[in-house]
Amino acid sequence: MNHCTWNRVSWQISSIRNSLGQRHGLPFVDLLTPDMLRKVAGKAAESSEPIYTPLVTLWMFLGQVVDPDHSCRQAVARLLVWLTLQGQPPCCAETGAYCKARVRLSEEHLHGLVRATGAELHGKAQTDWLWKGRRVKIADGTTLIMPDTEANQAEYPQPDGQKPGLGFPMVRKEIWAHFLAYNLIRGMIAQASVEHGRTPCQISFKGAMQTLNAFQHVLLTSPDVAETYERLLKAIATHRVGDRPGRVEPRAKKRRKKNYPVLTQPRALAKKRLVKTT
Repeated sequence: MNHCTWNRVSWQISSIRNSLGQRHGLPFVDLLTPDMLRKVAGKAAESSEPIYTPLVTLWMFLGQVVDPDHSCRQAVARLLVWLTLQGQPPCCAETGAYCKARVRLSEEHLHGLVRATGAELHGKAQTDWLWKGRRVKIADGTTLIMPDTEANQAEYPQPDGQKPGLGFPMVRKEIWAHFLAYNLIRGMIAQASVEHGRTPCQISFKGAMQTLNAFQHVLLTSPDVAETYERLLKAIATHRVGDRPGRVEPRAKKRRKKNYPVLTQPRALAKKRLVKTT
């Protein structure tokens, strides 16, 4: 890697870590280390891609996961702001190039970052945070909705009991990006707990995510990064989870059923049939 490329990678690493609250020297918010990010950059950093390098794409992907507006348009708009702040030439506001860059991201690297940050966070957890001295593990599940294309069906096949052409395939990169963002936010919660006399279970995850979003701009531009981090952690520690003993919720559906038939064939085929009948 030549000197110019190395400087560009180092600058990108520093900017990414600042925007995600990764401060060197703190035990929990230093989860996404420079060495980890250099592995993501890898040989791809030597490519001629001027904007959507692996590091920039990773930063955009994580920001897209955390932002309440999960659209690619918002992610590219955030990049435009970042380039403007850095005095760099603007990128195109269209989303096509970014979407292609996300496809090029290595799933192996994303998976590795999730495992590395998770292990670091797990290993540094204080003993008084444990429940009766035990590390409790809770399993949960969710679903993702993605385009029902032939390529997706081939990569992520549907269950054997489902009719051909139906179902919504899952995308592993999306899952790893969400897990990585979760680990990083949990790291900031852990650090806020240490510095402000809380336990992580007392601090709101949603509140921490909202605070990080609000601090994004100042994290990139602040002349005093250390002071900014302290204010960020103090704000995160302020958002405590309410103590609600005896709380119960009804196990019932609130959403009303729509008076439409169930889609029992691929959407593309259903659309073709509609065109023929009109």
